[in-house]
Amino acid sequence: MFPVSGKKARILLLAYVVLLWVFSQESYSQESYSQESYSQESYSQESYSKESYSKESYSKGSISPRLEPSSTAKRFASLEEPLGLQDFIDASLMFSIVGEKYADRGRDKMKALIENLKTETASISDPLSLAEEILIYMHRTVLRVYREQVTELDALLEKGEYNCVSSAVLYAILCRSLGLTVKGVRTKDHAFCLLRLDNKSYDVETTNIYGFNPGEKKEFFDQFGKITGFSYVPPSHYGNRTETGDLGLLALILQNRSSLLTRQGDYIEAVGPAVDAYTLVSDNDGFDKLMLVFVNAASWYNVNNLYEMGISFIDAAATAYGRDARLGKAKGDLLHNWIVQRIETGDLNEAKRMINRYFKSGNLPQTEQRDLLIYIYQIEAKALAGDQGNLAAYSHIQAGVDELGSDNRLLKSRGVYKYNFEVEVHNAAVTAYNAKDYVGAKRILEAALSKLSGSERLKTDLELVEKMLSE
Repeated sequence: MFPVSGKKARILLLAYVVLLWVFSQESYSQESYSQESYSQESYSQESYSKESYSKESYSKGSISPRLEPSSTAKRFASLEEPLGLQDFIDASLMFSIVGEKYADRGRDKMKALIENLKTETASISDPLSLAEEILIYMHRTVLRVYREQVTELDALLEKGEYNCVSSAVLYAILCRSLGLTVKGVRTKDHAFCLLRLDNKSYDVETTNIYGFNPGEKKEFFDQFGKITGFSYVPPSHYGNRTETGDLGLLALILQNRSSLLTRQGDYIEAVGPAVDAYTLVSDNDGFDKLMLVFVNAASWYNVNNLYEMGISFIDAAATAYGRDARLGKAKGDLLHNWIVQRIETGDLNEAKRMINRYFKSGNLPQTEQRDLLIYIYQIEAKALAGDQGNLAAYSHIQAGVDELGSDNRLLKSRGVYKYNFEVEVHNAAVTAYNAKDYVGAKRILEAALSKLSGSERLKTDLELVEKMLSE
């Protein structure tokens, strides 16, 4: 530039000062969009019964739940109630998973108990007195220690350890052997028996020697809560009591075995007994317990990152036992976490394919499809910003807006990358200007505006430079 003097020099100097103030070097932080990490969703592992005991050891390596009812469950489910005495005995032993060797030993013990009971009660002709004597006989000869988790017949016969389920099953069997038929009664967390004679009903709390018609005995109330920890539910509270037959009592053994496995964290092995229980009694309560066991198994797959196996399990369970909202939720969580895993390991193309496939099949809600795709756009834009610059990231986010609409998360990301690009260009122009390369500053701004024509910030910068060059 030629030297100047006088008024013109003062004017140019003033313009130069103004331009320097406008183009003061700005430092800026690379503001990347906050990448929300999708939390791994899992169901709380719940157990559904207080009485639970399991003697056998399960293989912890199994990851394929048994959804098909066992042949034993199907055979007994096909029988009419009340069961014959030998069928009742066999089923109670077989559902306790005692093995054929102990099943024979258990049959022999039960046979000896029955024969001895018949001898001791031979002189009792009154059915009501006989029913009470059977309960006393049980506690005098077999039942030794109440254990809340001991629900199988082998533990009862071998060690005298019992809970409400196993003692109720034994009482029902002994009554059957003397020609008396009793029903089971289950409450939310307890089970006992019900005897009907001459159009009258009598509760039998089998965990207590004074439990025959307990509402009339002070001794029962003195001992019952201390022994079991439960509250007696009298006949007047019908809403809290559900009568059940032989199969219902047997199903409680299976449900309690499943419950114990759940408590032990063996969610896969817990499925089989629950399936057998539901095969014996397919009521609403059994279905709810079955769904809970399925959901816990799905959670196990989720925690162990076995998403595809978990989805296959849920699909098979829904096919076998009917679709349910709880299964749908479990499948949705598995699918969600599977896709997020793909995203977080960088397999974005596969993640997109999965999102589109499961959205089209109706397994992925539109809101979740949209959220996941936005998440992917943000990750891809961040990578582009590092490799190709903020303008490339801005353009990519704009493509996301074009595809998914004006979501606030995308708009915020787009604004950040636009701002960062503008500041990059602005500072480059300032550097050129401070080096007195005014034409270079103009060229930088014009090139940037050819790519981001809507930038008011860069237009303002260009106007100032052009004004400076024109003076």
